[in-house]
Amino acid sequence: LDVGFAFKKGTRLAPALQAAVNRLLADGTYAKILKKWGTTGSAIKKSRISPPELKG
Repeated sequence: LDVGFAFKKGTRLAPALQAAVNRLLADGTYAKILKKWGTTGSAIKKSRISPPELKG
């Protein structure tokens, strides 16, 4: 499951959201949220801006 957020190109909001998500990943909150909602299979390891598409 690919999940993302769309922002206007060049906005400062994108890197701010990326930093927030990476903080949640680092402190374990992200894993707790995914576990609560039963979505651990869609976990990411790192938040990225404009990552390449995965071919499945």
